[in-house]
Amino acid sequence: MNSNYKSEVFLSYECEFNEFFVHIEGRADGLIINEDSIIVDEIKSCVGDIEEFHKRHENWHLGQAKIYAFMYCNAHKINDATIVLTYISQEDNNNVKKYFYSYKFTELETYFFELLFEYLEFEKIVIRHKTKIRKNIKRNIYDNDKKYHKPNIKISRVSKFYNFFLCQNKFSSKTLILF
Repeated sequence: MNSNYKSEVFLSYECEFNEFFVHIEGRADGLIINEDSIIVDEIKSCVGDIEEFHKRHENWHLGQAKIYAFMYCNAHKINDATIVLTYISQEDNNNVKKYFYSYKFTELETYFFELLFEYLEFEKIVIRHKTKIRKNIKRNIYDNDKKYHKPNIKISRVSKFYNFFLCQNKFSSKTLILF
């Protein structure tokens, strides 16, 4: 094992983006920290054929590792990242396969912000829908039954704090960040 290998490394990132304050955190399974580069080791175990499992879940697993690589590279001003997806068979611990991917920081940054933009656009739709429902409930209570006092509902949209974790979107091949 490499002496630079660190396991279960906590990573976090905060930013303001499109009217939202975003806080993202997670634990990388393993990092090999070099002076001018980083290797992110994302470890998965499976039952059955490793190659088939990898093919089915590559986008999800790679997306998770890309976010970790982005967070580390951003915090430490590193430009080169290698991601290793390590798959271990639960049926035979000696059956291990590794898949390697290399990225520049700018590629990871683009991936991260495109993902964040996609999610926050969806979140805006959810907020509009919840606001509409609240207004309809407020109007119906007041209009349909005069014995009830008009509820004091305040809806503000200044900024919202989100805790995110990574989740696979089952409708596309992209990884989404959900709260």
